[in-house]
Amino acid sequence: MAVKKNTKKPPLLQKIKELFTVKNKTGLKYGSMALVLTVIFVAAVILLNVVVGLLSDRFALRLDMTSDQRYAISKETKNLLKDMDFECDIVVFATESSYRELTYGYELAETLYRYTAYSAGKVSLEFVDPLKNPDYVNRYSSEIDLREGDIIVATEERFEHIPFEDQYWWYDTAHSYVVGTSIERRVTMAIADLSVSKEEMPVAAVLISKETVISEELLRLLADNNYSVVGIDLAVDEIPENTSLLVINAPGQDFTDYEINKIETYLLAHNDMMISLGYNKPVLPNLELFLKEWGIEYGNGIVLDAKYRAEGAYYAPATYPSSENTDFAAITEGISNNQYIIMPYSRPMQTTWMNNTEGVKTITPLLTTSDVAYVKYKDTDAQGTLGVLEKVDGDGEGPFIAAALMNYMQYEGRNEVETNIIFLSSPYLFSDDLVNAGSYGNMRFINNVLSELNPLSMSVSVQNKTFDDPELAVIGNTLSVILFFLIAIPAVCLFMGVFVWYRRKNR
Repeated sequence: MAVKKNTKKPPLLQKIKELFTVKNKTGLKYGSMALVLTVIFVAAVILLNVVVGLLSDRFALRLDMTSDQRYAISKETKNLLKDMDFECDIVVFATESSYRELTYGYELAETLYRYTAYSAGKVSLEFVDPLKNPDYVNRYSSEIDLREGDIIVATEERFEHIPFEDQYWWYDTAHSYVVGTSIERRVTMAIADLSVSKEEMPVAAVLISKETVISEELLRLLADNNYSVVGIDLAVDEIPENTSLLVINAPGQDFTDYEINKIETYLLAHNDMMISLGYNKPVLPNLELFLKEWGIEYGNGIVLDAKYRAEGAYYAPATYPSSENTDFAAITEGISNNQYIIMPYSRPMQTTWMNNTEGVKTITPLLTTSDVAYVKYKDTDAQGTLGVLEKVDGDGEGPFIAAALMNYMQYEGRNEVETNIIFLSSPYLFSDDLVNAGSYGNMRFINNVLSELNPLSMSVSVQNKTFDDPELAVIGNTLSVILFFLIAIPAVCLFMGVFVWYRRKNR
């Protein structure tokens, strides 16, 4: 019996043959093209993501999509990085993963990455594990106590140390709990300090005796403005010869003639002084008479303001740049019309005029209160307690001077020399909460004053940051990938689909 030949082809082979028939050559052509386009598009996305990742380390491509811009750096820092003419390294003594796990660690790390991005390669960032790199730690251990989480900002010649706790903004000096970060302020000022050699830095001598108000924020601001800060006691110490700024902040004890003579000798040698007197301190007859001779008389009372005040406090009046200040406008530069300088517990000041036959002496008001401010004169008791806060008959009428500059210019031969005294009505304008409040101009004003007195100072006002609850971080390279996958790819696919549909419809 003849075996019948099976001419039926397997389904798979039949389909393959049909695929290569003339009838399906057009489909094969379009299918191959679609495959090639898909491969090219996927490769392009991967390549673009790699390029964005590389460029973000050198240029400012790391975007910040948080509502409070917690990763962004200030314009002041950007300008500093743009203008810097040297290279420096930022070294974090921790692994990047452990550093990001800290309180606000993501904010700290991303802020540091902005320095590499905006400096166009002049600032490098490195995370160093101190346990695996003991030699790196030993490089600095002879000069500082280096701990995990600390930061070193260094050039080839010198370095600045930022302890871990200084990278935060704390609720109080006891470091009870964190309210924000101080990382940008600390790193920016470290870079500014590195731009000036230690030998060039002028000395600021701060009086630490006489029950003065010692403000940590003031000491930090002096250091931030390229002053080398030392403490002195006029009863036993001479004012160092290289001192260019003497700081006396609200003493609680009067000065002897011996101490007054030291101050006068220092000023007549063409040096500067910044001084404040506090309402909650006793009257100081010797010192106040001396200051009166140099141009300012302090009244025995407290300045209050029922309308223009901080946080509803009568004793924290808002002050403004004086319209009389035309010669030293740089001191109030950058302070906007709605940015007040708060001067808590101020004493009223008024100008006096001295004999100026030996030179040119001028008194320039820098800050004044509002017209509706008033003065409560101190009661006869030593505590100076206040009765009624509202204005009543007999209270002093505003406005009052809140800050003034005495300038004494002379000529030694053909050289112009001068003495400057900054008079302040309050010792508390340096308080941490006022200096770091973006709505107030305290930091800007103080930095401008110090910049005016110190030619080597860089007037950079970077404030601490405080945040609400943590939020989802969408930054840098991650954001670019998200944008491409959520927007670009669906858009391209939609366009290609419409295009193919239109072509087939009209064939």
